[in-house]
Amino acid sequence: MTESVYHGLNVERHQIRLLELAPGKPQDPINVRLSITSLDITPPPVYEAISYEWGSPNVTENINVSSVDFRITTNLKAALTRFRLPDRTRMLWADAICIDQQNTSERSSQVQIMGRVYSECERVLVYLSAEEPGDKEAFDFIKSPGKTKNAFKNCQRSWWRSKFTCETVFKIFGRLAAKTWWLRSWTAQEIILAPQATLYCGKLEAEWEKFVEAAELIKNATFSGIWCQTCLGNVSTFIDLVWPIRVNCHVPLLDRKDILQIVVLNRARLSTDPRDKLFAFLGVAHPSHSIASDYSARVEEVYLNFAWTSFTRLGTLQALGSVISNQQSEFRLPSWVPNWTEYLFSSIRMRESVNFFAYNMYNACLDKTFDGSLDLSSPSPSLLLSGIKVGEVVQVSENCEFMSSSAIKYDFTTWRTVADVDVEPLRSYVSGLCCVRNAFWRTVMMDITTIPGVDSGKTLQRPIPAECEAPFWKYLEMSESTVVSLVRKKKGGNPFQAGITSTHIGVRIWAEGRRFGVLKDGLFVNGPPGTEVSDEVWIAKGGKMPLVLRRTEALGQETGTTIAHVP
Repeated sequence: MTESVYHGLNVERHQIRLLELAPGKPQDPINVRLSITSLDITPPPVYEAISYEWGSPNVTENINVSSVDFRITTNLKAALTRFRLPDRTRMLWADAICIDQQNTSERSSQVQIMGRVYSECERVLVYLSAEEPGDKEAFDFIKSPGKTKNAFKNCQRSWWRSKFTCETVFKIFGRLAAKTWWLRSWTAQEIILAPQATLYCGKLEAEWEKFVEAAELIKNATFSGIWCQTCLGNVSTFIDLVWPIRVNCHVPLLDRKDILQIVVLNRARLSTDPRDKLFAFLGVAHPSHSIASDYSARVEEVYLNFAWTSFTRLGTLQALGSVISNQQSEFRLPSWVPNWTEYLFSSIRMRESVNFFAYNMYNACLDKTFDGSLDLSSPSPSLLLSGIKVGEVVQVSENCEFMSSSAIKYDFTTWRTVADVDVEPLRSYVSGLCCVRNAFWRTVMMDITTIPGVDSGKTLQRPIPAECEAPFWKYLEMSESTVVSLVRKKKGGNPFQAGITSTHIGVRIWAEGRRFGVLKDGLFVNGPPGTEVSDEVWIAKGGKMPLVLRRTEALGQETGTTIAHVP
């Protein structure tokens, strides 16, 4: 079947296949003819690109491709049926048909130019799903005229009041945002690069820009505290996954980010092939900061090479911040290689992304760039670094966890005990630069303060002791109900309320789930969840933040020990 449908593509000429969808009625069989063109020709090829969720590869249906029976997923067949015109052919691009999925070499080369496929098409047709309950109300809201922030906020007009109440809006958008198309890795690139796009749910359709207009109203309403708290849960998926797509749309080529940053920000997205957790974002990364797609390489090879490339290209060990825990992984990854398939709770994802942006605010290595090497001779590939040992952990706390079921106040009892901060809190810290009380606060908060913001969600800056330390200690002493009241108070705040809110955000990012340790010489450590007594703190070249490392039994090495990164 494959030989009769596919003919080879010229990689150097950036050739692609287009599918010519024959006209027909909804109940007619799908008939497609494939043709080969080049993205480099003048004038360029004219076509529309389909963005959809593949769905289960085990649930397929037959179509006719160049007079040959061809199996595609049910979702793609539904999309083709929806996009078929009754009276004329339609030129489209769909990955499952236009790329020979059984040809590893072709998949690799086509993925490398996928960004061009979507950015140079006339329009991207986004097939979210068949129409489901609530979709019509969502699309009516998206296309409704006269939407302004004040009208949406106050619901004063009778038309708004009757059709789009607070609860209704969040309910219908929660349903729309829950569609699995938003969760997929590939769909982010496809909509970000689209010159124009249209959303479809069955027969329903809406222009992407109209959706963005509605998205802005929902986002602003959420962050400005307009809506009741009970409604927010219904739209959390929308805020977390839909909005990041919008803010990255149509990024100029020279302003595109390093692929590591893009992968970190989109880590929650899903892909059937683990390698696509990286390959799916090649089209939106800066070309000089990208990687080569290679489906002939094992997942372990792809992830290791990506980590190594990040170290050498950036000159820092920033990628280590994305190592959470490889212990339960089905892949045999070294302790220094992030497992991008690992599921992360929202608080850990938030910490990872904020830590990524805060990384360059530190300079433990004094601007010494990464100069490590890779040792592939051992059973587990080793990262060889040069650096200095800061000290050994002699005391360590339990993980910092919530102190109650409402999940908003944290318990620092064991942290304070390990630091011995309540006994002579004003005594000199081992560095001689501050007192123990001040050192404890700075260690807990990682010497960063977070400033809540409407548009960015949060910004980061170095803390000002006079403004930041007092709210921290007050936060530890306050009752939970008082903290809840202040943190959830969106408007009418004062500097004290803002300080408590900032402290709470910072604690959630920098302390939740982590451990507090003390080194042999008395230095404090805000360590990862796996920190144990006898672990060592090192500063390596390229490491803007110190590393917690552990000596383990070596595998065939003469030294008898090796050092593993503690996630």
